[in-house]
Amino acid sequence: MRIRVPAVVAAVLLVVPVPVLVELDYWLRKNATIDVWLAFAEDVQSGAYTLWPADPAIVVAAARLQSRFSDQGLGFVDAAVFCSCQALGERKVATLDRRHFSVLRTNDGRALDLLPS
Repeated sequence: MRIRVPAVVAAVLLVVPVPVLVELDYWLRKNATIDVWLAFAEDVQSGAYTLWPADPAIVVAAARLQSRFSDQGLGFVDAAVFCSCQALGERKVATLDRRHFSVLRTNDGRALDLLPS
């Protein structure tokens, strides 16, 4: 069984911001099996995904974004994914969360391209 992971689509790399791992673990434990989590982890190890760290700058930028959009209930993981896109200069994000990502705008005022479209 293969899974879809919220990922930043950078060039041909599938980049997974590290905060996504905690949310992914939660959802897989709730809706699938540990074998699916293990398959994903093995995919990371084989290079199918690249992990993007949440360094202090990403953590602060995400917290500021949460504060700015406090009326939207934006969580840390989504904020960190968005900030990771900006740090990478990436305009595309793979997500099923249209609610939060549809209202966020990059520094130049543009929305990210949400995949799948």
